[in-house]
Amino acid sequence: MTEFASLERLEVYHNAIRSVPDSVAQLQSLVHLDLSRNQLSSLPAAVCHLPLQVLLLAHNKLVALPEEMGQLSALMALDVSCNTLSSLPPQLGELAELRSLDVSSNMLNQLPIGTNCVLIHSAPSFLAQGLTKGALISG
Repeated sequence: MTEFASLERLEVYHNAIRSVPDSVAQLQSLVHLDLSRNQLSSLPAAVCHLPLQVLLLAHNKLVALPEEMGQLSALMALDVSCNTLSSLPPQLGELAELRSLDVSSNMLNQLPIGTNCVLIHSAPSFLAQGLTKGALISG
């Protein structure tokens, strides 16, 4: 992937991608990555070493996110809706620049402590516990 080293935006949504190669870490100018609507069951930690501002992972088969997600210090928007996540790495709560987090249609029952998003789309299980979207919004 070194021939794409200056690539800033990569859109590979709505394909049949099952894995992301570790060589994605060579895309050191990448700020926008759209992997939505693929067949991903995991995300390699290598993605977390990119200067991403936007990471779109909706409509995959993700069961977990790497703990290294906390290293995405420039991340402003994360969409992991419509996966099978039952928890989020606590490190997500440390992302100071995160402004939009969509976790709808997963199996979640709590958010990481410290999540300071301006906009959170919550899974129905949050609402069933008596929490409103407004109660989840801070910052």
